[in-house]
Amino acid sequence: MPLSQSSPLATEHGDEKFQKYIGYSLIFHGLVVLLFTARALVFPSDDIILHPSIRVDIVDLPDKLTPQVKIAEAPQPLTEQAPAPVPPKPVPEVKKVEVPKKVVSKQKEISETEAALQRLKALESIENEVKSVNKPKAVQAKGQTLSKGNQLKGLAKLEHDQYISDLESHIKSNWVLPEWMAKSAYKCILRAKFNFRGFVTEVGVVESSGDSQFDQYAIKAVEASNPFPVPPDDLKDLFNARGVTLSFP
Repeated sequence: MPLSQSSPLATEHGDEKFQKYIGYSLIFHGLVVLLFTARALVFPSDDIILHPSIRVDIVDLPDKLTPQVKIAEAPQPLTEQAPAPVPPKPVPEVKKVEVPKKVVSKQKEISETEAALQRLKALESIENEVKSVNKPKAVQAKGQTLSKGNQLKGLAKLEHDQYISDLESHIKSNWVLPEWMAKSAYKCILRAKFNFRGFVTEVGVVESSGDSQFDQYAIKAVEASNPFPVPPDDLKDLFNARGVTLSFP
């Protein structure tokens, strides 16, 4: 029998064998798929981390450049220039101012008058000093009594004290105050001058009480006592020049 022809049994047997191999292959692939599926479920794989990638291009380096050194030029010598001469400042001419003769004469007159006034002031001050030295001092009263003439001696002192006592009684007889003012603590001092006949020539307040009404009552008492008793002959000039100090009350 020739080789090109095959029997029907051989072809059937080959088909069965081929189908058998295909079945084996399908089973094998199914097992592989099941195996990987089970592995993925039982042993999960770690997350895949993607690191950023850097692209590096390699480029040829340029050739080395030879630095060009510039040769510095030698500095030229400095030539000092002589400063320009400063012209001298013109000296201002001082003009002589001629003072008029009238002005000079007036100034002399003013200076002379001022000197004369100063001399007059000096003389007046000297005269005032002399007057103050020669001015008689009033005899001060002690307490509620009149001045007793402590500078007097002998018979003159006795006459003076007796006259002051009589004068005090004479004035007190005319010393009248309202009841409300009599209880006050007001005090004042007066000075009275009188002539050789006893007539009052001057009355003045030496120390005020601070109340004008009280001072007026004291002055009225002196005026009501005018004339005073006639002073002794030896004391007339003294009372006329110095007077007496009167204390109220």
